[in-house]
Amino acid sequence: MTRGPAPWVRALTLAALALATVAAFAGAWRNGWVYFDDPTYVFANPHVASGWSAAAAAWFLTHAHSANWHPLTSWSHLADVQLFGLSPGPAHAENVLLHALDVVLLVLVLCRMTGDWWRALVVGALFGLHPLRV
Repeated sequence: MTRGPAPWVRALTLAALALATVAAFAGAWRNGWVYFDDPTYVFANPHVASGWSAAAAAWFLTHAHSANWHPLTSWSHLADVQLFGLSPGPAHAENVLLHALDVVLLVLVLCRMTGDWWRALVVGALFGLHPLRV
């Protein structure tokens, strides 16, 4: 059985950690594309730049690109382009929200595994807010 603070304290601390994570990365929406792999994965890739289509989805299922076969990643880029166009800001904002969600899930899983809320929260904070990530 898990010991620790009352449920409202857990909810409050978890919400604070999620908000701190979003705040730490809030500037990401103003960033442009990263020219390491974004051209081949997103904006210079004709299969992605045209947005979601059955043909593009099938192409990523049957072909490798950039020396990788990763259809889920490619489908995610297709969905981003379909929703936001080729603007990098909204895609970055989406990734920040996904990171905050990952932090919340990590804390909940670790608490469930160890039964220690505060240690799980500290590990979640290190994962979410460590300077290596920010």
